[in-house]
Amino acid sequence: MPNVRIQNAKKVKEVLNQIKSSKSTLLNLLKNLKYDELSLKKNETDSYDTYEIIFPENILLIYNNLSSILEKNIDLNELEEIEDIEEIQNLYSYEVYGDIKKNYDGLKIQIQIYKNDNNRIHNPGNGVDLIFRNLGLGKKVYKKIMLEVKYISSEYKDFCNVLQTSIYSDLIWNSILDDDIITSNTNGNKFIATMNEYNEDMERIFNNYLSL
Repeated sequence: MPNVRIQNAKKVKEVLNQIKSSKSTLLNLLKNLKYDELSLKKNETDSYDTYEIIFPENILLIYNNLSSILEKNIDLNELEEIEDIEEIQNLYSYEVYGDIKKNYDGLKIQIQIYKNDNNRIHNPGNGVDLIFRNLGLGKKVYKKIMLEVKYISSEYKDFCNVLQTSIYSDLIWNSILDDDIITSNTNGNKFIATMNEYNEDMERIFNNYLSL
């Protein structure tokens, strides 16, 4: 009969196989997600509005299951060595989140729009988990926000030459500038975009913001 460590290893392997299957399904759903399938929950303040991004139920169900799959299948209290507990938790975190320290925000996305500052867009959090990067989620979120607030803007460096964006934000804006259904423009430092009708009023907003 296998010893306890081998039995635990078998359980861990079973969990990893479940993670692999669920994660593959989840990543495909996120990759194929349309921006208009997202919902928004709005919280207003005087200077900015915060929008919480709500994903469809089928996506949240899989993600929540992944987030609790280890606790549901393995009783870490039964493990004899503390090193085993840490190694299993690290292995699980890497497989589920792409990061053993879980420095990011899962699928929790909040976007702030500074309505008195040209609808400047800002993500106050740490961003989605690493495994959810490069799926086009950022642009989908920005598109959904654009439809809500008419236009959004961003600034690479402020008037004090202080960097205001991250590489992840820059990647989203690079994609926005190449998107045919988005009207966008930049002067090299400032960026502005809309998915609404580009009429005379919108043209005036663009030109004033970019000092054109």
